[in-house]
Amino acid sequence: MKLSYILSMMHDGQWFGFSDAKNQIYENLIILNSQYTKPTEQEIEAKRVELENEAQAKIDAKVSGNQKLLDLGLTQAEATALTGYTPPSED
Repeated sequence: MKLSYILSMMHDGQWFGFSDAKNQIYENLIILNSQYTKPTEQEIEAKRVELENEAQAKIDAKVSGNQKLLDLGLTQAEATALTGYTPPSED
């Protein structure tokens, strides 16, 4: 997960930038909006974990919903149409 994405999910608007746009690392992070302070690396890591957990929860909900629809007798194609989840192929 890119640092710029994580930062964009911390506050609204263009509140941050990088002193070197080609090298977007923590050391080059600059704060453009005085309303905010530079987050610590630990705060950024916590936000990354939070975002990853939220993404996994969405996947888990789709998998669970898909299975419940299959248990009710729908075909996989019908379940996928409703949940948007396509199970991995079993090659």
